[in-house]
Amino acid sequence: MRTRSFASQDTDVITAAKGQIGHRDHIDHLAVIRANFYTVRPGVWCVVGNGLSNQTFIEAPQGIIAIDTGGQHTCAVITSGAVRCWGRNSFSELGNGSTDYALAPVTTVGVTGATAITSGWLHTCAIVTGGAVRCWGYNEWGQLGDGTVATGYSAVAVSSLTGATALALGYQHTCAIVAGGAVKCWGDNSAGQLGDGTTTSSTTAVTVTGLTGATAIGAGYKQTCAIVAGGAVKCWGNNSLGELGNGTTTNSPTPVDVLGVSGATALGDGHNHMCALVAGGAAKCWGYNVHGELGNGTMTRNATSTPVSVVGLTGATSITAGYQLSCAIVAGGALKCWGFNGEGRLGDGRAPHDRSTPVDVVGITGATSVAPGITHTCARLSTGATKCWGRNLSGELGNLLQSQSPVPVDVLRVSSALAISTMGGATCAIVPDRTVKCWGSSSNGGLGNGTGQWAVPGGVILE
Repeated sequence: MRTRSFASQDTDVITAAKGQIGHRDHIDHLAVIRANFYTVRPGVWCVVGNGLSNQTFIEAPQGIIAIDTGGQHTCAVITSGAVRCWGRNSFSELGNGSTDYALAPVTTVGVTGATAITSGWLHTCAIVTGGAVRCWGYNEWGQLGDGTVATGYSAVAVSSLTGATALALGYQHTCAIVAGGAVKCWGDNSAGQLGDGTTTSSTTAVTVTGLTGATAIGAGYKQTCAIVAGGAVKCWGNNSLGELGNGTTTNSPTPVDVLGVSGATALGDGHNHMCALVAGGAAKCWGYNVHGELGNGTMTRNATSTPVSVVGLTGATSITAGYQLSCAIVAGGALKCWGFNGEGRLGDGRAPHDRSTPVDVVGITGATSVAPGITHTCARLSTGATKCWGRNLSGELGNLLQSQSPVPVDVLRVSSALAISTMGGATCAIVPDRTVKCWGSSSNGGLGNGTGQWAVPGGVILE
C-alpha cells in the first residue's frame, strides 16, 4: 500500500494509492445533489451545502501541515502537532475513542507533537517528536505495535521504538526505518512480511534481519521492500505473484535481493506489484501484471518474478504504483501511466482498454505529483492546479459533473494545491492557507464537511 508522509515543507509529494487492498464494491454510489459553492476565505473552513440548506463558515484555529488517506478515512496533522481524522470509524480508524463515523474531523486521542502521518487500510500511525511512533485503529494482528491485539480506540505507543524517520503501512502490518537505516516491523507475519526470519506475527516491533542502510521503504498487501545504501532494493514477505522480484514465487521471511535493480532512487508500492526508479530516469517493475501494470508490453496472470524494464520510459523523476496501474512523471512534467484503464484511469482518452506500455496522460505538463485512487487518478501541477480523470459517479473529478472522463479535467476551486492525497473515491488537497479541500464520495464522512452529500472541493471543518 502506497505509504508516503507529508512534511510541512513538502510541496511536491507523490502519494501512492490508498484503498489498494479494497475492491470497487467498497465504494458507495451516493445520490448526487448539485452543490452551492463559496470561496474559502483565509483562515476559514467552509461547510459545503447540498444546495438545499444554508452554508456555514467556521473559523479554523489551526493550519494543516500534513495529510494522508486510508481505506475510507483521512487524517491530518495540524500546526500544534495534534491529529484530526474523519470518515469511516468501524475499527476506530479515527482514534477518537469511538467507532462512530465522523462527517467532520475529530481529535485523535493520545497524539501530541506529530510530525508525519501515514494511513493504512484500517489503521494509521504518526511519527511524533523524538522519533517515537503512535498508532490507532484495527489491531487483530498487532499492527499497532503496543504488545496487544486490542483495537486502538485511541493512539497507543509502539513499544520500544525510537528514532523513526519513515513509515510504511501494509494491509495488516507496519514497518519503520529507524536511526542508522535499520528497519523494524510489527503485525501480521503470515507471509514473512515482518522480515525477522519467522512467520510468527508480532505485537511489538521486530528487527528485519540483515538489513542496514535503508533510505526508503514501501509496503504492499503482504510484502515489504526497501532501498538500501548504493541503490539496491531488498524485499521480503509474500511472493506468490513475484512481488519480491528475486526470480522465484517462494515467500521469504528475510530480505532478498531484487534482481537486476541498482541505483534505485524511489519505490512505487502497489497492491501486488512494485516498481523502482533507477539511474537515468528508467524504471523497473515486478509482480502482478494482468492489466499491464509492469509496463513491459505484456499482460499475464502468471507471476513476473524478475524485474522488467518499463518500455520507452526515460527521464522519469518520480514513480507511483497504484491499484493495478503505475505512473511516472518525466522531464518537463509530462505524465505517463500504464496498466488498468477502466473508466479512463490512465487519462489517455482511450478507455477502457488497458495499456501494457506507458501512454501520455492527455494535456498534462508541469506535473509535480500524482495520486491514483481506486476509481480515479489526480495530479498536481507546478501552477498549483489539480486535474483528475477516471470515474466520476460520486464527484471524484471535482468538476460539477457526474460523467466519467478518460482525459484530465480541471478540479474546480483548487487552483493552488500544495499536496494531494486520494482514498477510494475521494481526494483531498492542502491549499496555501494550510486548510484542506476535499471532493468526491462522502461515503462514511470521507469529505469531512459535516454532510453525507457529494460536493466539489469544499473546506473541511476543524474542531
